[in-house]
Amino acid sequence: MRAALGAFYQLAYLRAMASSAGARSVGLLGRAWPAPVPGPPSDAPVVLFDGVCNVCNGWVDFLLRHDRRRRLRFASLQSSLGRACNEAAGLPADDLDTMMLLDGGRLWTRSSAILRTLGMLGLPWSLAAIFFALPAPLRDATYGILVRKRYRWFGVADGCRVPTADKRARFVE
Repeated sequence: MRAALGAFYQLAYLRAMASSAGARSVGLLGRAWPAPVPGPPSDAPVVLFDGVCNVCNGWVDFLLRHDRRRRLRFASLQSSLGRACNEAAGLPADDLDTMMLLDGGRLWTRSSAILRTLGMLGLPWSLAAIFFALPAPLRDATYGILVRKRYRWFGVADGCRVPTADKRARFVE
């Protein structure tokens, strides 16, 4: 049983990290838009989030605590980078309902962005890659329920997050 679970996890992880081909790929891994997506000067992955959403800000706090290698960077969807990524994904520039991960010129959205980001944190968080075995539409439907209710359930911040001095270097804009 252990060997089967290990093989399943390894397959899910490899599928999550595999490159997709084509201008816009959709499959079990979700959607990824290859370059050209505007990015920051560094090659560090950038998590794009709704800057006034309390759930999204909690997600960023979680990532800041658990990103031991300090690899991830952050930008709000309200920033110029966020608006450009929305447009690259075919979304309205002011759309705040889609968590995104910009990594290596590719843009991951919704549940795929969350699972890929967790995979970058190492164990135990990378074990979440097992959820890549679920079809993206099913994962994204679950994600959509939270997105639609997040302001009502968790509230809205008065303004976009302003990082503290010690975290400022981790934020792109």
